[in-house]
Amino acid sequence: MRFQKQVANFIELVGHTVLEDISVKSQETGEWWPRLLRYSCSPKPSAVVNSWNADFIDNAPLGGLGRHISRQLASKNVLGTMSIYAHYCSIVQSSGMGKSRLLDEFSRSFFLVPINLRPANTDGMSYLLFPVMACQTHLLGFPPPDNQVRDFLSGPADTAFDRACNFLLTLFGKCKEAVAKFDCRDKAERVQEFRRFMSEGQSMRYVGGNRQMFFNDVVEQAQYLTKAVCCSSLIIFVILSYSL
Repeated sequence: MRFQKQVANFIELVGHTVLEDISVKSQETGEWWPRLLRYSCSPKPSAVVNSWNADFIDNAPLGGLGRHISRQLASKNVLGTMSIYAHYCSIVQSSGMGKSRLLDEFSRSFFLVPINLRPANTDGMSYLLFPVMACQTHLLGFPPPDNQVRDFLSGPADTAFDRACNFLLTLFGKCKEAVAKFDCRDKAERVQEFRRFMSEGQSMRYVGGNRQMFFNDVVEQAQYLTKAVCCSSLIIFVILSYSL
């Protein structure tokens, strides 16, 4: 009886007016359960944005991420040099489970440059499994992608390394320029202001104006450096070939 009430509550939840395009199907599942009720629903864009701006609940994930990064940066071998080959952290979860939101919340206290390389106009899919039902949810991609960065980094393979190096070199320089313009008293305020600068004005489909112009400048400068390196390499190759 209690479980039937829980199922009824769940059906009422997925049928709420904040969700749209709801279709309910039932099908036989054979060996697993006598019957599987499958719900397909898509949250409205306003619901996604509102959930992003809602209060962040439970700081345990933030603490865990902070401790992991601190250990990565502090890890040294017996000779005093860094013992970790590459400093990175993979956060793996289904669509809509809060990976990007976790990093956004993390950027309130630590300097973080958000870059979203997801293809434009794509969504994700999430499954919630229950003893007698499954909920299939199509989730709109949010935050929106940085299209110019993705297109630049996914160019020809023969210049991929040069593009990545030039992008990072330019990115750090542009970050320094942006932060220097902030009227802040200390590091904590600069961190908060950079987060506001990069997220201000973003919508479901497009990043804000500040972030758009910021990455436009980064990509433009990185493209210039990459072309300059390619031209220099060609000149050196021609000179060596002629001398030989």
